[in-house]
Amino acid sequence: MFERSDNSIMGQHAEVWRSSKALRTTFWSVQLMLAAVFFVAGTMKLAGPQVEIGFFDKIGFGQWFRYCTGALEATCAILVLIPRTAGVAATLLAMTMVGAVEVHLAITGGSPVFAIVLLVLAVGVTWYHELYLPWHQ
Repeated sequence: MFERSDNSIMGQHAEVWRSSKALRTTFWSVQLMLAAVFFVAGTMKLAGPQVEIGFFDKIGFGQWFRYCTGALEATCAILVLIPRTAGVAATLLAMTMVGAVEVHLAITGGSPVFAIVLLVLAVGVTWYHELYLPWHQ
């Protein structure tokens, strides 16, 4: 009924990128890495070792926040591996990392570099899934 036409430069390059096996392999590798890192981080928060309990005490929101963050990270780690949910999961992980960077800079005083790297990777996965995958046509 309706035909989608995109004559923009991004639209022209999108067709080339969709078919790029190297690009797909790269983003699957990034997704696997994100899933592994966030699954471990989320399950550690849920398991509650003393270091996590102390960290969330320092934040000041209470231990319920540790449980919510851990559950969100572990769930999104699984969802980022499913093509239909990967974009949304990566967006939620990116939002989590924005909060983590803020906490490191404003409250705990730790280095936010690892959180920034994860934020950039999650934003990249979101970008790829929302703009360049064929089911979004």
